[in-house]
Amino acid sequence: MAIDRIDWHWDGVTDAVSDDEHWERAGAHIGYYIEWAFRKGFANPEIHGSSDEIEEIFDSGVNGVQFLIDYCDTKFWDDDLNEEGQRFTSFAYDKYVNDFEKIVGHKPYTNRYNQEDLEAVSKYLDELYEEYLKNAPQVQTLVQKNNVNTTTVNVEKKDEINKSSTNKAIKNNDKAKLVILIISVIAIITFLLIVVFGAILSSSDHDKKDNKKVPVVDPPKINVVKFK
Repeated sequence: MAIDRIDWHWDGVTDAVSDDEHWERAGAHIGYYIEWAFRKGFANPEIHGSSDEIEEIFDSGVNGVQFLIDYCDTKFWDDDLNEEGQRFTSFAYDKYVNDFEKIVGHKPYTNRYNQEDLEAVSKYLDELYEEYLKNAPQVQTLVQKNNVNTTTVNVEKKDEINKSSTNKAIKNNDKAKLVILIISVIAIITFLLIVVFGAILSSSDHDKKDNKKVPVVDPPKINVVKFK
């Protein structure tokens, strides 16, 4: 998950400056935080190497915002931090951003990355870290928060899927019942039609038999023989 990104603050720089300075001004506050946090030992070694390697990079003249641009692709991710760094950042970063103007004494996006502002931010974050240590057991890491949110979302999705499956089963059951009812009605109607047509045909045959004429047979002629 991205904690902060330079492109989110691009429109904050309103002066007509070069692209390099534009990027630097827009990301200065992120760079100050990263430089302080990584020098504090909060970098993820699997991504950025050991603390000594990171110190060498900063001591070579690379500042926090240049590190953000060159080594983090202008994006500050929770994966850039180790577990302790994630805990503290979860506790401190939003507060730091909200207090930034008060910390450095000028509006954000107006100055390039400079040592004076870095020292002011470092002093502020050192004090905030002391406050954090007093409340550390109550602080969740960004990963833990994400896991909680993900678990909640997954549970909600499962509930929705179960509800959807139940509703579909009910609908399918209702459809099956309706189909059976329709088939039964059709069968009853068909049976009644067969009975009615059978009765009609039977009645017709009977009438034909009643109306059939019986042939009249003439009585046989008897020849009378007369005796002489």
